[in-house]
Amino acid sequence: MRASHISILSILVILVFLVSCTQTKNELLEDEEKMLLKQLEKNPNDDKIISQLGVLYFRLERLDDAGRLFEKTLELNPEDETALILLGNIYRRQDNLNASKELYDKAIGLGSEDFRLYAGLGNYYLDVDDFENAEASFNRALELQKSGKGPKVKEDSAIIYRTFGRLYVAKGDFEEAEKMYKLSHEAYPLGSGTNTELANLYIKQGRLEEAEKLLKEAIKLGVGEDKASRQLAEMYTTQERYLEAERLFRKAAELDPNSPFPISGLEKVYIESNQTEKLFSLYKNALDEGKFRQWAYRGLGAALARQENLDEAEDMLKKAIEIDSRYDLAYSELGIVYLKQERLGDAVAAFNKALELNPENDVASREMGYLEGHEFLWQNATG
Repeated sequence: MRASHISILSILVILVFLVSCTQTKNELLEDEEKMLLKQLEKNPNDDKIISQLGVLYFRLERLDDAGRLFEKTLELNPEDETALILLGNIYRRQDNLNASKELYDKAIGLGSEDFRLYAGLGNYYLDVDDFENAEASFNRALELQKSGKGPKVKEDSAIIYRTFGRLYVAKGDFEEAEKMYKLSHEAYPLGSGTNTELANLYIKQGRLEEAEKLLKEAIKLGVGEDKASRQLAEMYTTQERYLEAERLFRKAAELDPNSPFPISGLEKVYIESNQTEKLFSLYKNALDEGKFRQWAYRGLGAALARQENLDEAEDMLKKAIEIDSRYDLAYSELGIVYLKQERLGDAVAAFNKALELNPENDVASREMGYLEGHEFLWQNATG
């Protein structure tokens, strides 16, 4: 009986310790931010302080804030290796691949032996499907990390293993990828990036319960919470768990109000669950806030077209195109409106424009295929 009592007490002590460790980590990050902001107030052009604050925001996944700070750092000191590497990583994650490669090349030109440079460069090569150079870069990163090159932080081994995980995913070797992600998690359990990537691998394999567990863990950690919330919401949407999906998309939108992905996710939830009132309210709020206006007008146009309110739908879609003349989705939705109005020539022109801007536009491809497959319609459309 006494042994059982001691065992329970021991478990309670361990649980309290684990909770306090998490709180201490979060508090330390907040304290570090406050300290750096105070220092920056006194020295607004100190590139070292600006860079340190950028690193902190990068670790917190506040990429827009980190990016602005690294850009400022490089204005003041164009040879700041950390700013070059991490801004390169941010640009790459924003799909600005040319700018990313340019920054990595500058860091290499400075003789940088920071393993993060080669980890980032390897990810760049993955993005352009150059697996040979990706693997060579990751091996160089591992070599530098083992030799102690670059800053020593708890995450360093985790970063390397995670990059190899991405390589194996790209190659289709999911078993090896899972091993790498698990090694990454063991090396630094507090890093949420590994959780979200391993969860994505599990989703690809249909291992949804395991994916859900990992994403919930990432959300609990609080670092990269917006991405994990969005990813879990997307999974719930496919499972038609719309209430849970809505809650998580809204949470992701609060955490990253400048990202278009959470509200696009909400749009999908409301369309699939036939919540028309909430859908129109979502578009109206975006217009009222002045955010994602072309997206909101495109969405309104498509929604109005589904209600056969075609004239107003056309007006909304044209407003979207006025804001962004390269918005292929607005052109393809406009083509749908013209089809419903039996303006076949205008429809073909709109679909062609959508495909010119984006050859992978599914709606335009499908509708053009349908028209071309029906000779009478095609002749009427093309004169």
